[in-house]
Amino acid sequence: MEETSTTPAESAEEASGTSATSKNSVSHESHLKLLREKKALQAKYQETEEKYAALERERLEAQGNKEEAYNALKKQFETVKSQLDNTSAKYAWNAVSSKVKQAAIAKGCKDADKFLKLLGDDDLRTIEVDENFNIQQDVLDNLIEKGSKENYFLFESSKKISAAGMPGKSSPAGSGKSESEIFESYIKSLK
Repeated sequence: MEETSTTPAESAEEASGTSATSKNSVSHESHLKLLREKKALQAKYQETEEKYAALERERLEAQGNKEEAYNALKKQFETVKSQLDNTSAKYAWNAVSSKVKQAAIAKGCKDADKFLKLLGDDDLRTIEVDENFNIQQDVLDNLIEKGSKENYFLFESSKKISAAGMPGKSSPAGSGKSESEIFESYIKSLK
């Protein structure tokens, strides 16, 4: 008899009906973590900007060198701003990719990661993210619809090809018979 041990997180996932191996959506924890990082960077940026301005004013008053102080402040400002922009861009991409994957799976996509990779850059650029990282649902629905037509092979609802090789046509051997009847007649013909 084998004993399996599960972590409390796995037990909670099993109880809620989610799978630990699901790669198709960004977890709530990572969402909150990125949001906390963004807020922390914004607070640090604001605090640094205020401190730097105060120090530079004092320095300028002491030395009278305004241009040098201005350039140093500007450099620090640009550094913190670029860090904030990078964090925001990463979070926005996570939000977009997560929503696209979730919508694709809801439409019957078998491999949401491949679907996301097969979407064109121009298509992904049509999705706009607001300051709260929300996505317009109609734009997302249009993108998924277009992508499902172009990448129909990734979706379960795609047309099935019959034994005759033509979608929607029955096989010539079957002529209205079920698969099991066709198989039985094939076995009988082999004997």
